[in-house]
Amino acid sequence: NFSRVTNVIYPQEFLPRGDELAVRWAREIDAAMEAWGNLDKAELVETGGYAHNLSRLVEERYDISRDEAETLVRFFYAKQKEN
Repeated sequence: NFSRVTNVIYPQEFLPRGDELAVRWAREIDAAMEAWGNLDKAELVETGGYAHNLSRLVEERYDISRDEAETLVRFFYAKQKEN
């Protein structure tokens, strides 16, 4: 089961919704700060844990392509799911 977010297809299990997303994202913010040291906690909180928001922020802050940012975010969420 897949979901299209922006121009990337994300496996549905990597895209929790609602309260589950908020709780999960609160636990993952420290890992995101470690993965992307140029992003601060307030910016990460503002993304709400949504992959498309995080991808856009990574793209802008690191001056990389949208595809590259989306790939990095997909890998980040996949790694977090394993933990």
